[in-house]
Amino acid sequence: MKGLRFGNGGSAMPEGLYNAAKARGMIIASGYGMTETAPVLTMAYLRPEHLDLSEDEKKQLVLRTGLPIPPLVLLRVVDEQDRDVPRMVRQWESWRFGLHG
Repeated sequence: MKGLRFGNGGSAMPEGLYNAAKARGMIIASGYGMTETAPVLTMAYLRPEHLDLSEDEKKQLVLRTGLPIPPLVLLRVVDEQDRDVPRMVRQWESWRFGLHG
């Protein structure tokens, strides 16, 4: 299975699943999204600048939520008065014209 690309979504990737896929030589990515976001907001995967990290550091990067997918997604953390705070709000076309207001 070496080189096969494996993507996980819907919930956080369990570390055991990551370990099993990695042991088989798979290339691993993890994503976050919802139906309303059609469907992906962020992806966690290894980029060229990560290749020199330790295996544990690489695993920790892939097990995270990831980064917004440019140029389709802008993420900003705001409160009810649109002030920046540590909570995520999805901002892009389907939200601005539908669910988000």
